[in-house]
Amino acid sequence: MTLNLHADIIHLIGNPKKNEDLVFKLPSYLACTNNLKKWVKKAGIEKYITWHCSRHSFATTLVLKNENIMTVSKLLGHKSIIETERYVRVAEMSKQNAINNIPSIFKSVSR
Repeated sequence: MTLNLHADIIHLIGNPKKNEDLVFKLPSYLACTNNLKKWVKKAGIEKYITWHCSRHSFATTLVLKNENIMTVSKLLGHKSIIETERYVRVAEMSKQNAINNIPSIFKSVSR
């Protein structure tokens, strides 16, 4: 499968030398983990990030940006939309939290 990458991703991982080159030349799990650590550091993230975390963040960001759930599902390679729906629930909770964080204009109303 071929996908166009966001400019920020290309900035982090670099351009392939030739058009037919694969972007990810990761021969082993250790090489994958080392590359992820390097990309996370270059992005200025100080938390421990796994491949699962990165996939989850990617999907949640797309859903929060109101991308179509079918598109998100296809980008993640899910066989069923049901697998992708968990990210919609995260987005709905985030929206509710945003509403709950609005301070009351009435002094007598407590939260």
